Amino acid sequence: MNTNFSFIADMAELAEASYANLAKYTDEAVQAALQDSDSDFKMTFSATQAAEFVEKWSVLNHLPNTPSSDFSATLFRSKSGADYVLALRGTAGGNDLQADGGDIVLDGAATDQIIDLYNYVRRLSLPHADELLLEPGR
Repeated sequence: MNTNFSFIADMAELAEASYANLAKYTDEAVQAALQDSDSDFKMTFSATQAAEFVEKWSVLNHLPNTPSSDFSATLFRSKSGADYVLALRGTAGGNDLQADGGDIVLDGAATDQIIDLYNYVRRLSLPHADELLLEPGR
């Protein structure tokens, strides 16, 4: 079995980046958000790591914490245009802890987060979804 460590490192970095508030999609805004130590994103990127990240990846769309479940996701695309990655942010407190401790432990599924994920993917899949992607200054 071959292990592609470069792929694993990329996916780990995208997972970490999914915790940042990527409300604006320009490279400069993404780089700043990845280094923002004042946000809820506790594991900030170094300046070098953030610069290298935006050389490889673009943010196409970001869904910040939803009111119902604190679900958050980010759609990334490699700058080579070959790969798309939908990164789902993990537990970040608040309703996430309720989903983990209550819904998953007691019910076996985080239903509100599943619904939010379904709705987000549906929005990204709409015929004019490309208008949601790469909005200047967002």
